[in-house]
Amino acid sequence: MEADQESAQAIVTMLDTFGVTAQASGRRNLDGAAITSWLVVAGLAVKTAPDILRALAELVKELRLGSVTVDLEKQKIKIDRPGRAQIRELIDKMGDNPPDDDA
Repeated sequence: MEADQESAQAIVTMLDTFGVTAQASGRRNLDGAAITSWLVVAGLAVKTAPDILRALAELVKELRLGSVTVDLEKQKIKIDRPGRAQIRELIDKMGDNPPDDDA
Protein backbone atom coordinates (compact mmCIF):
# COMPACT_ATOMS: atom_id res chain seq x y z
CA MET A 1 0.00 0.00 0.00
CA GLU A 2 1.12 3.51 -0.67
CA ALA A 3 0.07 6.28 1.72
CA ASP A 4 1.22 9.32 3.63
CA GLN A 5 3.25 8.75 6.81
CA GLU A 6 0.32 9.05 9.24
CA SER A 7 -1.83 6.67 7.19
CA ALA A 8 1.02 4.18 6.78
CA GLN A 9 1.54 4.02 10.55
CA ALA A 10 -2.21 3.55 11.13
CA ILE A 11 -2.25 0.66 8.64
CA VAL A 12 0.75 -1.01 10.30
CA THR A 13 -1.03 -0.72 13.66
CA MET A 14 -4.25 -2.18 12.21
CA LEU A 15 -2.36 -5.10 10.65
CA ASP A 16 -0.64 -5.74 13.98
CA THR A 17 -4.06 -6.24 15.62
CA PHE A 18 -4.56 -9.12 13.16
CA GLY A 19 -1.17 -10.59 14.06
CA VAL A 20 0.31 -9.58 10.69
CA THR A 21 3.88 -8.29 10.64
CA ALA A 22 4.07 -5.23 8.43
CA GLN A 23 6.70 -2.63 7.66
CA ALA A 24 6.36 0.97 6.61
CA SER A 25 9.21 2.72 4.85
CA GLY A 26 9.65 6.05 3.16
CA ARG A 27 9.79 6.12 -0.61
CA ARG A 28 12.26 8.77 -1.74
CA ASN A 29 12.37 10.83 -4.91
CA LEU A 30 15.06 10.20 -7.54
CA ASP A 31 17.81 12.16 -5.80
CA GLY A 32 17.02 10.46 -2.48
CA ALA A 33 16.66 13.74 -0.63
CA ALA A 34 12.95 13.82 0.12
CA ILE A 35 10.41 11.19 1.06
CA THR A 36 7.55 11.40 -1.42
CA SER A 37 5.27 8.72 0.04
CA TRP A 38 5.25 5.76 2.41
CA LEU A 39 4.92 2.10 1.47
CA VAL A 40 3.42 -0.56 3.71
CA VAL A 41 4.39 -4.12 2.92
CA ALA A 42 2.86 -7.19 4.54
CA GLY A 43 2.39 -10.83 3.69
CA LEU A 44 -1.13 -12.03 4.38
CA ALA A 45 -2.55 -15.51 4.55
CA VAL A 46 -5.32 -15.91 1.99
CA LYS A 47 -7.75 -16.85 4.76
CA THR A 48 -7.23 -13.58 6.65
CA ALA A 49 -7.13 -11.21 3.67
CA PRO A 50 -10.91 -10.52 3.49
CA ASP A 51 -11.07 -9.63 7.22
CA ILE A 52 -8.04 -7.38 6.89
CA LEU A 53 -9.47 -5.71 3.79
CA ARG A 54 -12.75 -5.10 5.66
CA ALA A 55 -10.79 -3.36 8.44
CA LEU A 56 -8.89 -1.38 5.79
CA ALA A 57 -12.19 -0.31 4.23
CA GLU A 58 -13.15 1.21 7.58
CA LEU A 59 -9.78 2.97 7.89
CA VAL A 60 -10.14 4.48 4.41
CA LYS A 61 -12.85 6.76 5.81
CA GLU A 62 -10.14 8.51 7.84
CA LEU A 63 -6.97 7.90 5.82
CA ARG A 64 -5.63 8.93 2.46
CA LEU A 65 -4.17 5.99 0.54
CA GLY A 66 -2.28 6.33 -2.72
CA SER A 67 -2.85 2.74 -3.80
CA VAL A 68 -3.55 -0.80 -2.62
CA THR A 69 -2.01 -3.78 -4.41
CA VAL A 70 -3.03 -7.37 -3.73
CA ASP A 71 -0.90 -10.02 -5.39
CA LEU A 72 -2.98 -13.19 -5.54
CA GLU A 73 -1.74 -16.47 -6.92
CA LYS A 74 -3.61 -16.09 -10.22
CA GLN A 75 -3.81 -12.31 -10.54
CA LYS A 76 -2.42 -9.02 -9.27
CA ILE A 77 -4.91 -6.29 -8.47
CA LYS A 78 -3.92 -2.64 -7.96
CA ILE A 79 -6.35 0.11 -7.00
CA ASP A 80 -5.18 3.73 -7.14
CA ARG A 81 -6.63 6.10 -4.55
CA PRO A 82 -9.05 3.47 -3.21
CA GLY A 83 -12.28 4.27 -1.47
CA ARG A 84 -14.46 1.98 0.61
CA ALA A 85 -16.44 0.85 -2.44
CA GLN A 86 -13.31 -0.22 -4.35
CA ILE A 87 -11.99 -2.18 -1.37
CA ARG A 88 -15.38 -3.88 -0.95
CA GLU A 89 -15.23 -4.85 -4.65
CA LEU A 90 -11.81 -6.37 -4.03
CA ILE A 91 -13.23 -8.41 -1.15
CA ASP A 92 -16.04 -9.60 -3.44
CA LYS A 93 -13.51 -10.64 -6.09
CA MET A 94 -11.64 -12.68 -3.48
CA GLY A 95 -14.87 -14.20 -2.22
CA ASP A 96 -15.86 -14.62 1.39
CA ASN A 97 -14.49 -18.16 1.40
CA PRO A 98 -11.03 -18.05 -0.15
CA PRO A 99 -9.25 -21.38 -0.69
CA ASP A 100 -7.22 -22.88 2.12
CA ASP A 101 -3.51 -22.14 2.12
CA ASP A 102 -2.84 -25.90 2.04
CA ALA A 103 -4.95 -26.50 -1.10
